[in-house]
Amino acid sequence: MNGSSLSPRLHQAARLMALGFKHREICQKLGMAESHLSQAANSPLFKITINELKSEMDEGAKVAQKILTEAAPEAAEKLVEIMRDKNDPQVSPRLKKEVSVDILKGAGAIKVESATPQINITLSEQKMNLILETIDQIKKSA
Repeated sequence: MNGSSLSPRLHQAARLMALGFKHREICQKLGMAESHLSQAANSPLFKITINELKSEMDEGAKVAQKILTEAAPEAAEKLVEIMRDKNDPQVSPRLKKEVSVDILKGAGAIKVESATPQINITLSEQKMNLILETIDQIKKSA
């Protein structure tokens, strides 16, 4: 069974549920009564559809992870090359720093202290070298 017996609207509800949306959010998005969604969500076909969708998402995540893992060393190498190029007028020091900070956060190399971290735009040569060294370490461990 691939869930094709569900109406398109219920299939969309199952997709949203598989993505982690709550019943109330799904009903608001789809203009559906919560009682209708609750009844549908308890049906075996709906549950099978959710499991199939989650399985597809897991497979997609594995493929994406593999692609990103394979591309990481080349991307890190290119990033270091761009950051070390002091004569490139297309890439501002601010952008270099913001991208570096985002990459380091994503790699878990630095801790995010708040939802909206303040970034000091002035970047000393010493700080830039430290960022580049950290990126090099991430690249080697990838």
